[in-house]
Amino acid sequence: MRRRSDAVLFYIVDIWVWLAHPELTKWTCRLLKRLVEVPNVAYPRTLNDKMNWRKVYDRNPLFKVVCDKLTARAWMEDIGSPIHGPPLVWVGDRAEDIPEEVWQGNYVLKTSHACRTNHFTEDFRDRRDVAIKALNASVAREYGHRGYETGYFGIKGRVFAEKALESEGLEEIKVFTFGTYVWRVFRSRTVKGVRLADNWERDPAGDLVLMDLDTASGDGRLRGEAPPIWDMALEEAGKIGAHFDHARVDFLYDWQKLWFSEITLFNRGGMVSRRGHDTSEEAVGLWDLRESWAWKNPPQRGWKAYYFRRLRAAMEAGEDYSEARSSLLCGALILRSRFKFWFKRVEGRLLRRSKRPSRVSGA
Repeated sequence: MRRRSDAVLFYIVDIWVWLAHPELTKWTCRLLKRLVEVPNVAYPRTLNDKMNWRKVYDRNPLFKVVCDKLTARAWMEDIGSPIHGPPLVWVGDRAEDIPEEVWQGNYVLKTSHACRTNHFTEDFRDRRDVAIKALNASVAREYGHRGYETGYFGIKGRVFAEKALESEGLEEIKVFTFGTYVWRVFRSRTVKGVRLADNWERDPAGDLVLMDLDTASGDGRLRGEAPPIWDMALEEAGKIGAHFDHARVDFLYDWQKLWFSEITLFNRGGMVSRRGHDTSEEAVGLWDLRESWAWKNPPQRGWKAYYFRRLRAAMEAGEDYSEARSSLLCGALILRSRFKFWFKRVEGRLLRRSKRPSRVSGA
């Protein structure tokens, strides 16, 4: 009886998640063609389930710190990391205020809270109006709402300039961690205009091995020996990862020094299309939600407190509610098809409500 009531509880909570968070629902609908199944947020058992559970329930105050590229630098110093970001030369609120000496130098212009906003001064020196317009547009936009990446909510966008590293041969090292455990390493660099990349993952023996998988982030394979700072990068990534249940730690290596780049908590917007639905995926077992801030600081009252207690008991018992969820989902779809008009009205109201200023603080 308890198992059946838990199945109903998790299904109701799952429905509540999709109705109460229209931005997350809209983001998931955009990706449905690439997903094998809709994530089960209420009873997370896959990578996609757990990432969406993080978005809805985990309000770790540290998320906002490390999602801001500027405060992440200061946090790295606070924890005593020997790895720092490229030297900062200027920080401001408006791109129009970027000093002339910055435009005349070799620097990278970035915004503190968004991705894909990098502008190299060497490329935009003679058309700086284009860079200024793009940077200001990024600063004005609150990042994270499109994919419901809640760690970015409320971060004030700023513009900053840092020293540009030599691009030819510059290696990006992205380390995926679960706590202190390093699970995967993605390496990429540009050689003679061609972007080469490789994936490394832990094998059953615990060794990092080169995977025979095509990567969508490169035009060819590196297949070279690991750089000399490999051990240092993995060790420091593990120390940084110790502060989270799951994180991606990014470094840059210019073959002279290892530099800190950023910490990513919502890789690819928080949805894995290829293996994100697979319960047998090794990373599923490595991601222990009991190590999350939300799990260690659960709600103390109300239905959410009850939900957390039942979730804890079900996960510790290793229950599988997939069949029950499928049956309940079919019933809900039948109801929705019969009362389509009213469902659309409710969904429309919830979506409009999600765009109000009060929704900025998250769920």
